[in-house]
Amino acid sequence: MSESIPVASTSNIQATATSNNQAGDSASTSPNNLTHPPSNQVDSQQSLNAGTQKQAPHTTEEIPLQNTSGKSNGEIPHGVKRWNWAAFLMPAVWGLFSGVPFTGLLFAAAFLPSNAQLLIMIAASLFLGYKGNELAWRGKKWRSVEHFNSFQQQWTSWSIRLSAVIGVILVIFIFSQTGG
Repeated sequence: MSESIPVASTSNIQATATSNNQAGDSASTSPNNLTHPPSNQVDSQQSLNAGTQKQAPHTTEEIPLQNTSGKSNGEIPHGVKRWNWAAFLMPAVWGLFSGVPFTGLLFAAAFLPSNAQLLIMIAASLFLGYKGNELAWRGKKWRSVEHFNSFQQQWTSWSIRLSAVIGVILVIFIFSQTGG
């Protein structure tokens, strides 16, 4: 009992292999497919390669600046350049705690005649109010811009309170002297 087994033609085998390969079930043995891999294998290889390569940061993401605080020629970050009320209101004391030690010389102004004292203190207050943050950023090492701004905000709060108390005391003193 010998039965013959039908043999499919070569073109049917290639067509079946190609359709199986495209479905991802098996690899084709056709010589044409060995030199030109199917597109889904190329796409898989490209995806695999892309996963192993480091992704470049998007251009829309902001790259954090290096912390340049404490360096005399360090770049001043954007969040630091602004008016400093604490440096304006209490220049000598603020400067000693903010990394601007030359402001300690302002204590020596107390030994000058009153007109010179007033002139020096007004000039120092205006200068430090305008440039104080930049000098403090370069004069002391800060953990971050947020740390710097938090420290300066605390000083601003205290200097405003202290200036208000001194102002009230001066008003009371003036009224007590004039008999009003």
